[in-house]
Amino acid sequence: MNTIRLLGITLTTMLLASFDARADIFIFDDLTNMASVEQLPDSPGAALKDVITPLPGEPLCTSPTECDFFITSTDGLNPGTVYETLGFGNPATGFAKDLMVFYGNPESAFGSRYIISMGADANFNPCFVPAVCSAVLSETGGVLQTVATLPWVDSNGDVVRYDTIEFLPADVPEPRWSLLASLLVLLSMRVFRRSN
Repeated sequence: MNTIRLLGITLTTMLLASFDARADIFIFDDLTNMASVEQLPDSPGAALKDVITPLPGEPLCTSPTECDFFITSTDGLNPGTVYETLGFGNPATGFAKDLMVFYGNPESAFGSRYIISMGADANFNPCFVPAVCSAVLSETGGVLQTVATLPWVDSNGDVVRYDTIEFLPADVPEPRWSLLASLLVLLSMRVFRRSN
């Protein structure tokens, strides 16, 4: 069993090491009471390929639950054309506790950079697909999830590399209607017991 596990880890490591189109990893952390962003290279010891900067005149995270910033390439690449709005919560109900927006368009006013926005603990309810959100993804509290890859393109429009966006969510609270339903069941059980 351990041999199979070791073989799987070795193959995964070899595949990831041979994938040259990877770039930086950005982790949005919602586990604490203060949302944060961490930038890591794609492998230990590698140099960062991009620069993360706050919006003009603002800190990187403007409140305990909101972070807005730019990602700019250091090697002359442009962002691919991307517009995604992802909700995180319950896909079945559309209830989204957290929201992330990724926008990149070299022809826009933002030019050669992505703008990223994260709203945590805001209870976007419901996050209709596709009118409001591109998707509502299941949120697994405390488990790091890869949620997007952002392409960087050269002057010919060819994708040269990708940034990886990961999300470390807090636990998902129950939607209010679920709590109400639970209270009604408990109340009806109590009334039923009194009548017997």
